[in-house]
Amino acid sequence: MLAYARLADRKAPALDPVRLLEELRRKLKEKEEAYARDRLREQQETLKLADFDYPELTKLEKCPFIDAEGEMNLVPPPQGTRASIYAVFDSHENLAFVGITRNVMASMRQILARQPLDAYYYSAHHVAKPSKATLELIKETWIRSCDAVPKGNVHTSSIADAAAPQIDADSEASWEGATDVKKFMTPEEQAYVHEQRSAGREGPALRVIARKYEADKLAILESRGLATPLRFDPKLKLLGLLDLHTPKKK
Repeated sequence: MLAYARLADRKAPALDPVRLLEELRRKLKEKEEAYARDRLREQQETLKLADFDYPELTKLEKCPFIDAEGEMNLVPPPQGTRASIYAVFDSHENLAFVGITRNVMASMRQILARQPLDAYYYSAHHVAKPSKATLELIKETWIRSCDAVPKGNVHTSSIADAAAPQIDADSEASWEGATDVKKFMTPEEQAYVHEQRSAGREGPALRVIARKYEADKLAILESRGLATPLRFDPKLKLLGLLDLHTPKKK
């Protein structure tokens, strides 16, 4: 009886919250890695069963965005191409983004201007008879084949869904759409635009801010040796957006 009382009086060892959190993170990472492996295996099997010529990303040629002469290196796709799956790599040749396009040359041109710090190389697989489901499957397979989701596709998962990370549309928008400079404005720039809005001159104010970020992009590309002249769409600047001007087809 006394022995039991002595055992009951002993305090349970205190739990170290730091160690508990580290253990939780470790287990979540293991689940995420296992999920990614299983998902990748399932996707590859699906492509094989569909009798589809699955393009392995590691076997595709990496083309530099800027060639030795300082020109944009836009490689034309084969004749008859209706869609392309492409991958963009940073200066260390780490995968930064995976996307799908109907016009790969136009997309690579825009991506270099949108992401001058991360767009150094690209690979592309071209399809003559595209199926949206197959294209999306290849895209996800390329993404899951890496150690981590590329920064342009990444979604920061909550603990609840960490085992199944999702591709984030907002992250992809910065690669596939115009740069919204309003998201990067300083408090001083915001105050300036607000003041000009009251005077009915919000558009010209946003254009001033957009030109500042345009100059930053051009300076980065110039430092990388780009000699190809770039022209950003003047109408988009009035909306606080930056994207290269696309000439209308005649």
